Formats: sequence, C-alpha cells, structure tokens
Amino acid sequence: MQALFTVSQTCRLRTIALFALLITSRAAGAPTDWNVRVWQPNDASPNSKISGVVQTQDGYLWVGTPTGLSRFDGVKFEQCPLTIPSESEKERVAAITKTHAGGLLVASETGRIIEMDFGRPPKILGHLPNFQPEDVVEDGQQAIWVSSRAGQLARILDQKITEFSAQDGVPNGRSTCNLIVDINGSIWFAKGAQIGIFRDGRFNVLAKLPQQAQLTAAHRGGVWITSDFALSHCDENGDLEDHGSFKPKHAIGNSLVMLEDHNGAVWIGTSAYGLFRYDGKTFENVPTSFHRMTSLTEDSDGNLWVGTQGGGLNRVQPRAIMLEGGETGLMSQTVMSLCEDTEGTFWAAMQDGSLKRRTDGQWINASLPNPWSDEAVISVASDRDGKIWVGGQNGRLFNLQHDHWASYSKSDGLAAQTISKMLVTKNGDLWIVAQTPDTLQRVRAGKFQTFTLPALEFHVRALAEDGDGNIWIASERGKLWRITNDNVFDETSRLPKGFVGILCLYANNNGTIWIGTAQSGLFQLQDGNVKRIDTRQGLYSNCIAQIIPDERGWVWFGASNGIFKVRERELADVADGKQTRLRSMHYGLEEGLPTLQTTVARCNAVRGHDGHLWLIMGPALVTISPEKVREQLQPPPVILEKVLVDDNLVASYAGVFPSTTTVNLDQPTNPVQLPPDHHRVQFDFTALSFNAPSNVQFQYQLQNFDDRWIDGGAQREVTYSRLPPGDYQFAVRACNSDGVWNEAGAKLAFTVVPGILQTTWFRLGAVGLFTTAVVALARYISFRRLRAQVRSLERQTAIDRERTRIARDLHDELGAGLTSVAMLGDMALRHRANENEVRAYAQQITSTSRQIMKSLDETVWAVHPRNDTLEHLLNYLGKYALEFLDSADVRCRMNLVEDAPRVPVTAEVRHNVLLVVKEALNNVVRHSHASEVRIHVGVNGKSSYLSIEDNGCGFNGATEDVLADGLHNMRQRMADIDGRFEINSEKASGTKIFLSFPCRSAN
Repeated sequence: MQALFTVSQTCRLRTIALFALLITSRAAGAPTDWNVRVWQPNDASPNSKISGVVQTQDGYLWVGTPTGLSRFDGVKFEQCPLTIPSESEKERVAAITKTHAGGLLVASETGRIIEMDFGRPPKILGHLPNFQPEDVVEDGQQAIWVSSRAGQLARILDQKITEFSAQDGVPNGRSTCNLIVDINGSIWFAKGAQIGIFRDGRFNVLAKLPQQAQLTAAHRGGVWITSDFALSHCDENGDLEDHGSFKPKHAIGNSLVMLEDHNGAVWIGTSAYGLFRYDGKTFENVPTSFHRMTSLTEDSDGNLWVGTQGGGLNRVQPRAIMLEGGETGLMSQTVMSLCEDTEGTFWAAMQDGSLKRRTDGQWINASLPNPWSDEAVISVASDRDGKIWVGGQNGRLFNLQHDHWASYSKSDGLAAQTISKMLVTKNGDLWIVAQTPDTLQRVRAGKFQTFTLPALEFHVRALAEDGDGNIWIASERGKLWRITNDNVFDETSRLPKGFVGILCLYANNNGTIWIGTAQSGLFQLQDGNVKRIDTRQGLYSNCIAQIIPDERGWVWFGASNGIFKVRERELADVADGKQTRLRSMHYGLEEGLPTLQTTVARCNAVRGHDGHLWLIMGPALVTISPEKVREQLQPPPVILEKVLVDDNLVASYAGVFPSTTTVNLDQPTNPVQLPPDHHRVQFDFTALSFNAPSNVQFQYQLQNFDDRWIDGGAQREVTYSRLPPGDYQFAVRACNSDGVWNEAGAKLAFTVVPGILQTTWFRLGAVGLFTTAVVALARYISFRRLRAQVRSLERQTAIDRERTRIARDLHDELGAGLTSVAMLGDMALRHRANENEVRAYAQQITSTSRQIMKSLDETVWAVHPRNDTLEHLLNYLGKYALEFLDSADVRCRMNLVEDAPRVPVTAEVRHNVLLVVKEALNNVVRHSHASEVRIHVGVNGKSSYLSIEDNGCGFNGATEDVLADGLHNMRQRMADIDGRFEINSEKASGTKIFLSFPCRSAN
C-alpha cells in the first residue's frame, strides 16, 4: 500500500535533479519575481537572433529574424519567408512595426520598405538601397519614417521618398539613429547623445546627454530616455526629469531598446547587461536568456516579449509560483510538515529530523534546546495563542511560546512514541496522530484525552475541522471517521467501494468536505451524500495529495503530476450535476517550473496570513502568490488556420501575409468545395492567448454531422473521414486559462460535392430503374410460377388423358377380348358333345388370349416411363413390324437409325405413333396385296420421321369406308401429338405413308 503513495526512485531522482538545477541557476542572488519562458531553435523558434516582435490586429505575434518572418500563436511558429513579387531572393528582416491599421511594416536588409495588410499582397512602399535600416515607424499622418545604422533619416509619404540631412536639422555624424512615435503621433529621434522631435518640417534637438541615448514613448506624453544607464523623462519643451541610475559596476555599453508597459513601468534592454525594469521607484534586473536585447513589445494580455541577439525569444511575466531552494537556506531536503505562527513566521519539520524557521525570506535552523537538542522533529503546528507545537520521535511533544520551551511525555498522558500529524482547531484544541502504538489524542488545557478508532486501522493521512467543529480523520486505507461531541462515527460506508486510499481532506465553511484520493480523483461529501469528480470531468489528475483554496475563488491542488487549480464554483456545479465538465489550469513549464510530483506529507497545504499558498511538492517547497496570477477577462481570438483534404492544403488563413491557396479563411469569398472521393478532411485552428497557451481549451462541432459540441481539450486540429455529400459548417470555439469562452469562435461553411453516383437525378434514375427491375422481376417470377402451374396442369391433364386412354384401351381391347373368350368358352361347354366344335372353340380362345396378351404388352410398353426415349420407340416399332409382316408372309426391309439419340419421347407420342404404324401395316396386309414393305426411320433436329412404303395395288381417289376411317384416325392421332401425316398412293404403284413426330418432351 505504501508504494501507492511514494514517488518511484527514478522519478524522484529526476525531480530532485531538476529542482537542484533550478536552485543552482538562482544561487547567485535572491529569487526573481519574474517568470521567463524562452523559445530558441531547439524549441521550434525560427532563429536565436530576433530583430523585432510585433502583435498584429488579429492577435498573432510576428517575429522578425535574419531568415524572414514567422507567425507565432503561443504554441507553434509558422515561418513565412518574405519574397517580394518579381524578386526571387528572400528578404532578410531588419526591423518591423505595426501600422495604425493593425498590419505590418517591414524594413528589409536591402532597404525595401514593405507594407503587409489584411487581404492584400505585400506592397513595396519604397526602396532605400543605401540604407541599413535600424527603425521603421508610422507617424500620425500615416507617413513612414526610416532610420539607418549610419544615422540617415528618410520619410515615405504617398510613395514619395524624402531623405533628410543636416540642412533639415539632422545632427551630424554616422551614429545610429533611433526613431519613435509619441502618443500624439509626433516623431522623436535619438542620434548619438542628442535627442529631439520633428516639428514644423525640421528636426529640432531638445537635449544633449552624456552618452548615446535611447528613447521610448511615455504614456503621459513626451519620451523616456536612457543614457549612460540613467533614466530620464523629456517633455516636448526639452525639460528633463531625472529618475535615477541603474548602472552596474564597471559597466560599459548602452541601452538598445525601451518600452513603457500598460502599468507604467519602463523596461530597458541593454547591449551587455540584459533587461531592467523601473517601477517608478526602483530598478530591477530581470533575468533573460541573453545579455543583448534587440526588441521589446507588450501583447494584448500584458506579457512582455523580448527579442535577443543570440538567446531567441523571451516572454516575461510576473512570477506567481516560486520554489524555495538553496538560496533561501532550504537546500533540497523534503519538508515533512509546515505551519505559520501568529506573527507570520513559517516553521518546517524537515525529512532529516531538523526544525527550521523562515525569517526575512531565509530558512534558518531552530533546534530544540537542551536536553532535547538531539530530538528528531516529525511534525509542527501553531495555535491561536502563538504557541508552536513540535512533535518528536522519542515520545515527546514540545511547545514554544515567548521563547520558552515546554515538553510533554508519557507521564503527562502522551500515549505514543512518534507524533506524525497535528491539527489545531478553532477553539484551541490540539489533535495528535501518533504511532507506536497507533493513537488519536486531543490536548485541551494541557490534558490528554485518547479516542479509540474502530479496529485501530490507522495509517492516518489527513485531519480536518469543518465549520461546525467536527473533526474528520482519514486513512490511506480508505477509512473515514467523524468525531462529534467526543463521539466517534465511522463514515467509511458513505464512500464508494473499491477506491484507493485517502491522501488529504479539505473542509470549507459551508459544510462540504473535499476528499483527495490516491487514484480515484476527488470526492465531495455534503449533507451525507458523496459525489465523485475525476479526469473524466476535466480534473487534471486523479491523484490528489494536497488541497488548499485561495481568496479569489480558486482551489489549488498538489497532484502526482504537478500543480493545478479549479474554480471552487465549478467543482460544486459539477458535483451537483449543474454542469458536466470543469476547467483545470495546470502550472508547469509555461511558468518556469520543473516537473513536480507531490509528496504525501504529514500536513496539508497551508494558506498564509498574507493569502499566499504553500504546497510541499517532492523535494520542493512551492509558494503561490494568487494576486500575481493575471486573470484574462477577455476571450481569446479564435482562428481557423487551415483546411487540408487528404493532406493537400485547400484553404488557409493568411492574415497580413499573402494567401497561398485559392480560399483565404479570413475572407472566404470563394466557396469551399470538397471532392466526393476524399478520404479525410483536417481542420487546424488556434486561439491567441499568450498567458498560458497550454491551458487553452477548445470545443468544435461539424453541423449536419455532429449532434453536439465536442470537447477537444488542448488539441488544435481535428479530422473527419469520408464525409457524405451535403452542406456543412465547421465551428470551433475556445476559452483561455481562466475559463473565459469566445462563444463566437470561428466558422467555415463548405460543401462536399456529390459524385455522379450520388447526384439527385442519378439517385432518382436508380430508384426508377430499381423499381422497374423489381416490377419486372416480380412479373417474371409471377409468370414463371404461372407457367409452372400451367405446365403442372398440362402434365396433370396429360396424365388424366393417358389414364383415360389406358382405361379405354383396356375396356375396348382387353375387355372385348376377354368377353369374346368368355363367350367362346360358353359355346364350347354347350357343344361339349361335339369334339370338333369344342376343338374349334378352344383354338379361337387360344388365339384371342394371345391377342389380348399382345395388346396388354403394348399397353404396358406404352405407359412404362423407362421406354420414354426415341431409341426404345424405334426398337419396338422395328420388332413389331418384322413380327407382324413375317406372320403375314410379307417381306420387310427396314432402314433404321444407327445409335439413335437418347432423346425423350412422351408416352402419348409413343402410343399414337405405335397405333398409326399398326394401322398402316394392317392396311398393307389386308388391302394392298403387297409382297414387300420398306420402312425407313430418321431424325431431323427435334423431330423424327418414319416412312412405310409397299409395292401393293395402291388406290386412286376415294377409298372404301373402312380404309377411309382408318386413314382419318391415323391423321387425327398424328395431329394430337403435333405430328404430321401424309399418304401417297397410285393405282398399281403401291402406297407410301410418311409420319413425323416430336422427339423431345413438351416441358
């Protein structure tokens, strides 16, 4: 369990190293009140040499360097190489300034003066080829003034260049000439040691100083001047007002740049001694990354930006968070317990067991007097009477009042050896958490009272008193107790199960208890109800070891990954469900702090009498001055910077720089249209807040796609994949580190063009075609079903017809034959006395029976499905013809198909063809008197044909009735099976019958 609350050895060593480095960097002097953030090339800065810094109207910082211009939003630099139209060489920036319209004026090393304004390409206002520009400014009449490093002066008005000389009042010499514009729009100059003003068309020298001078505009009028490290104010009459000197010992050199900020403080950048600040009373040397300054500017948030000659870009802010280190006598030892007495003196129990006291900004040893000087100090506390309570490790409790020490031990009622934690209540009671054994005691009027906690599950980490005087005790094992009127109540059941132990408690005056845990975030206990807040609701960390409110409505937290704060109102609103997220403001590298990790100290954070906050963070003791935290009341400008489709730039924000795309996002005159086959669309955006850019938060929404605003956190880009065709509007909004939202944000309407397959007319056509296809398919299926039903009915009809035919044949042939047999039998019985007649009747019965058997065989053959092929039909007909004609003593010659195809032939076709052939052969035998019959069989496509030709007597014209009826029946039978019947006969020339019939199944 202990491992949950301690820093790993690696992380601890890293933190100690960073802290030691910070201490070393300040060892030469007292802690500075200024936080300096540095950007150099290894921090993505464009160059270590900065020639100028300007903030344009849209909120961007523009940084001039020898390699060109860069645009900065507080997080990233975007290089914008300055290439003049018709010129291939990139211009090197010598000086930049802001125009009255909010754009940029750039003086290049080649002497070109370039105006850059919103929505227009760069414009060359003039070219001074013999100048090496030093300053470029715009006066109240919008005339452009340029000075050179050789002391030259020129004005550009209406693209007309006027150069000034000694005849115009310009002092002689080749000293660098500096120019500024005062609050009235007048031009002031400083050349060498002389300063003056341009008035009535001439340069008028107002004062001469000891050495080379530098100047800047003053808010009250006139100018501030430095010369020989002395500061003066000069009005328009030339009267000088001395404000003192800031000259370092043995200093040589001079001031290079100056600026008066919005608070009236004067900043002075020197050539060799860094940056100085004058607050109206004293001068202060502010540390920067390089000793030589080149430019100073103040942004809209009140930050000072310093350009250096070799140290990159610096941002200077009042330091709100300080680390107490070696320069104050604290070294790198961990503070285990901390308190402030009634006189404002801080006392600390150190990890090595020593006791320290902070006096006049320095920590000094405050050892216990003899005979307890070797006592290891574990905890400290102070009460309202001015007593300092000191908890020892050897079974003793001490107090100090009016330089008098007193001690308490076991004989006085102290129950344990080690006093690990103490709390002084509002009524003056002292509560003690002790170990060996684990004990909770109260000291009131010098008397000790012991309280028993259930199961003695100690490892107490936090003590707190609420507004009603209740005492709350929490342990690292997740136990929570309340003591009211000397009664102990276990409140653990109110907490959710499964969370890791409690690290700290904070009770405010309205009855709310805030509980910091090791891994489960923050709990609010109010009116018996517990609410949880963690990183899912915007809390910066889930490991909360210290909680302390300031006097400005913020609650500060010491966490496993640093220090952050949240508005107390937002904490309550999230806990009550009035809002879903809160804003956490983290303090780290932006504030010049190393990576800090909290320590599970033996006391909570402390708020001093002066409102300053003290937190114990690892080996560091952190002090916070909330009044120095500059609150931003204005919302940050939000800008949509780029739109990329499949990594191709299709729209961009240009600002004062010429747009590189067809769509300029600050003036989107051309509609943005995206192709239908895109894979992803990326939107890049920013919010221009320079106080703490890393704490800026974004929300975005793609209308007609997102149904709500999406929390993007600090993310400054978002990607959408494969948007369907339609009209969209992307919107993004942001809030600064103080939670002030720019609700208007930035918006872009665009259209995803539909492809051919996605157009309305194509979709309507596709719907129509689909509908037609569905109807056609339905009709086709219906027709198929209908045809299937028809075929089924036809098959059933054929079956019924075949059954009828079989019944008829059985009745006509078999029935008649059997009737004849029966009659012949009766006749034989009647004439049984006459042997000859009986024999004759028996022969007839035999003949008739054979005929019946033959008819039955033919019927069975006709209906058996095995015989439903052309091959079986032809074989049967050939066999029948041979047997029939042979019995009639008529020669038969047959020409059959060899290897007849096994194509299907229906039973109806076989039956009718057989009957036609039988009738034909029967006619030959009975009527033609032929001696020879020739039978020819063939196959032609889907039909088979058969011819029967005899050499009999033939006939012409009408035939006898019997023959006529037979021919008619033969023709009808062939017609019934969709066949063909032909007969040709001539007298004395024989007869030829031709049959053709289908040889494939009807289905």
